[in-house]
Amino acid sequence: MSVQKRLVFSIITGLIGGGVLVFLFPDGAWWITVASGAGVLSVALFVLLSSAAAFDPRPTSIRLTLAAFGLRLVVGVFLLAVLPLWGYDTDQQNAGYLFKDAYVRDTASWELAASGAPLTAVFDASFFEDQYGGLSLLSSFVYRFLSPDAHRPFLVLILAAYAFAQGIPFFHAALRQRWGRSLAVPAAWLVVLYPEGVFFTISQMREPFMIGAAMIMVWGLVSWFQAGKRRLSLAICLPVALLMVLISWRAAMGIFLLVGLWGWIEHIRTIPDDHRRRRHWLMMGLALLVGAVVVYLVGGEWLRYTIWWDMHEMSLTSGWLVILNEGLPVPVQYAVTTIFGVLQVVLPSAVIETSIPLWKGITILRSLGWYMMLPLLLAGWLLVWKGKDRKERWVWLFLLVMSWVWILFSSLRAGGDLWDNPRYRMIYLPWLALLAVHFWQARSHWLWRVLTVEGFALAGFTYWYLCRYIFFDWVKLSLQGLIFSIIMLALIVMGQGLFVEWRRKSLPGNSKQLKGGDQ
Repeated sequence: MSVQKRLVFSIITGLIGGGVLVFLFPDGAWWITVASGAGVLSVALFVLLSSAAAFDPRPTSIRLTLAAFGLRLVVGVFLLAVLPLWGYDTDQQNAGYLFKDAYVRDTASWELAASGAPLTAVFDASFFEDQYGGLSLLSSFVYRFLSPDAHRPFLVLILAAYAFAQGIPFFHAALRQRWGRSLAVPAAWLVVLYPEGVFFTISQMREPFMIGAAMIMVWGLVSWFQAGKRRLSLAICLPVALLMVLISWRAAMGIFLLVGLWGWIEHIRTIPDDHRRRRHWLMMGLALLVGAVVVYLVGGEWLRYTIWWDMHEMSLTSGWLVILNEGLPVPVQYAVTTIFGVLQVVLPSAVIETSIPLWKGITILRSLGWYMMLPLLLAGWLLVWKGKDRKERWVWLFLLVMSWVWILFSSLRAGGDLWDNPRYRMIYLPWLALLAVHFWQARSHWLWRVLTVEGFALAGFTYWYLCRYIFFDWVKLSLQGLIFSIIMLALIVMGQGLFVEWRRKSLPGNSKQLKGGDQ
């Protein structure tokens, strides 16, 4: 698509979108609604198409980028319009916001913009609605100069959809360059369509900005190892990194750590000498040790208190945890709560517990997505050793370890919470999707065994929830007994899998006859 066609397409689409927005949100002067909505939408769409054409001009990349932007924009605007009608009767949802954090921060940003005070006030200690300030600064700037007469939350929503979609062509190009089309296309589509990824990126939150920036960082890392692209990689990734720090420096540190260590491993892969490789591995280990000590000394006390508080709050609100943690030592309670957080959003609970239709549909979609991805990430611990290339195995093992460390830390940090815990782990969505597709393509018998255990667990907990909430006269299961049964089944199924592996090694001529095996 030429520059002229991209420009015309963006302007026409923006004008149509502006007309829809003034119909859905009539507050304020109609012409400002049309002008601001159409202007932001047109510019965002033109920049998206232009960047895709510059960095990854393949038709697949264009479709991925438009799908990411359009899906988040349509669903986000739809929920902004219908939450006051179909949501719960709270100030937050009556204003059209999915999340309380978004409502508080965005409302405060509009009030600051309308007050005439300096926008840099978002970095003052008195502006407690945003502990980092970057997103509030952007929101206040938009409201002051593009929406001075009325609060128009859809403007920041458009920017959030743009920020996420901007990372897609970079991500697709990076994976295609590093692993080829067969992995890049499904992984990119999974990032675009993953239900929880959509849910946490269709509101005025940090996640769409951070995840979009993370995908650009992936491209920067891959490009760093390509001849002649280091300067371009730095020129793009440095301002993106600064933006991430302003929006959420803590989440940014988690992404920087993963990208930095991954880059170190990619560098080690290029070293031909075994002795030098071992020396670089040692340097990496020492750097991690020093970093861990620094983090402990600087933020250890804050982190301990935060984890304790979140765990305490969660234990007061979950019947599961009250039953499971009764009489257990505190460290074991932390472990149980963390595992519970990994399972959030629990699928049987999402299906059976009472809720209004809109939120029930959202919760079920969120849970379905996670319970399709989770077995792939679990099976990865068995599949990651199957690769023929030893250097590649180290890369996949590192990405798997880092992803699981982040998943567990998110659950521990949020006390297994239903909202913050999944929201934190979504920061690593690009890598979770990459791992899930890689392990799915392995088509191993281990994956089907993990799915068997998951199916049994879901069936058991569905029965438990039915007895608890609907059919009170059914024979009730002990929660501890149900968990014990799941563990025993897992041991039996995995033990049988080990027997299959042993037979394969003992009788290599029969390996092709084993259904579902790795060929």
